[in-house]
Amino acid sequence: MNEFIARLTAWWQSRDPAQRVRTVGSLVGVIAVAVALSVWASSTTWRPVMHGEYNDLLIGASALSQAEIQHKISLDGRLMVPASQLGSAQAAITAADVTPGLGDVADLKLGLTPRAQEWALVRAREGDLARMINGIDGVAGSQVQIVARQDAFFLDEQRPARASVFVRLTPGADLGQGQIRAIRSLVSSSVDGLDPEQVTVADDRGTLLARAEVPGAAGDPADLTTYRRELEAELEGSVLTALMPVLGSPSFFSVAAGVDLDMTSSETVSKQMSIQEQAVLSEQIQESASDRSDARGVPGVDANLPEGGVNQAGTEQTSERSALVTNYAYPTVDEIRRRPAGGVNRISVAVQVDSGRLAQMVTAAGESMTMEELQSRIEQAVRAAANVSDSRDDVVQVSYLPFAQVEWEETEAASMLPFVPETILPWAVAALAVILGFLFVVRPVMSAAMAPVPKVLTEEEKTQAAAEAEVEAKTDQRSRDHQMADRLVDLVENYQPMDTTMLNELVENQSTAAAQVLRQWNRNG
Repeated sequence: MNEFIARLTAWWQSRDPAQRVRTVGSLVGVIAVAVALSVWASSTTWRPVMHGEYNDLLIGASALSQAEIQHKISLDGRLMVPASQLGSAQAAITAADVTPGLGDVADLKLGLTPRAQEWALVRAREGDLARMINGIDGVAGSQVQIVARQDAFFLDEQRPARASVFVRLTPGADLGQGQIRAIRSLVSSSVDGLDPEQVTVADDRGTLLARAEVPGAAGDPADLTTYRRELEAELEGSVLTALMPVLGSPSFFSVAAGVDLDMTSSETVSKQMSIQEQAVLSEQIQESASDRSDARGVPGVDANLPEGGVNQAGTEQTSERSALVTNYAYPTVDEIRRRPAGGVNRISVAVQVDSGRLAQMVTAAGESMTMEELQSRIEQAVRAAANVSDSRDDVVQVSYLPFAQVEWEETEAASMLPFVPETILPWAVAALAVILGFLFVVRPVMSAAMAPVPKVLTEEEKTQAAAEAEVEAKTDQRSRDHQMADRLVDLVENYQPMDTTMLNELVENQSTAAAQVLRQWNRNG
């Protein structure tokens, strides 16, 4: 160990100031990157596991504490857990059954007031309804609030039951009108005295899916606007259903419907009398009889005296009369017609069809169908699906236009390593960054720092080095001369061949020996 420290100290002392600065900077940078990657890789990724009121979140947090799962409650009303424990947290909350139900009523403490018992029952019913609504396709969670009916001695002081339903939808899901009606019917059937029209439904995006009706406000513009939108959506859905099997995809056509509603309400009172039918109301019968006689005789006093006797003569008349009076009554019908606001004045439907798609269909059909026949059938289907009436002056416009080509952009992958689990990915990225940093940063810097430092020579050392180099060069030249002399001897004795380059070099460096060789060659012919 002491030897290693000594060698390291000697190495450090042999470095110049610039190399020392680079070395220290590289070590500090590597340590900083390693610490940052460690902190990033060890950070916890939180995911929401539950939404709702604070009391419900506390119940869910209690269930997670019992399961020893790390959790926290955010300020926006969400219960958060680490991403690696999301499945375990959902299982723990489901097993704990944090949503109250009618089964919890049996666990109520004795001695509660009737009001508290009623509140507990309503709360339990809300939990059961929320649990049933969660089973509908597209609903990720829900919450139900019920306002119970309040009875009073006077009828005008009674308050009907009301309810509000809040649904949290899964990403990309939408509730249809049939599902909304099912939710309202489900809630109203479970609460005594609650009508489906008194149930309000809203989603987590702030959209009012169904609005409770207020008595006496049938002509409210807000209600009529919602009703108009529902009618338009229903018309568009009918046309879409009619054209989908023909054209094959919604990308080949578009549908837009408009409904003109009558915003005024009216009341008509009529009275009708049937003269063909009659009934006896009363009947009166009158009968009378009378006798009449004309007096005759001698006028005077004697005729009126009793002693004179009766000496009268004359004529008598008797008459009888009867009358029948009958009173008849004709039946009448009093009719009151009240027409609320919201009547349909006119329907307008605009459909645009891709002409390129029609050309493909006609080409595939061959001679069995022409373009005019196909267009006529499409228009008839649209009119039938929209329930168009000529008496209302409804408008249906079907246009055949070339649609623009949709350009799809390829999105980058969400992860560079999709096969690596989410919990291991941060550590894998950190290890890869450390390896790359060592190969392309630390290693070049350390190699440059550990390179030998060129020694600075003095003038004396330079002169000595030059002399040594000159001696070494002369030694090399002598050695080369000896080699060339030996070569000349071989040429003289053995007449070995030689290339032109070597011969020129011999003549230049060993002119005397070369001349001797030439003389020897001349002598020998």
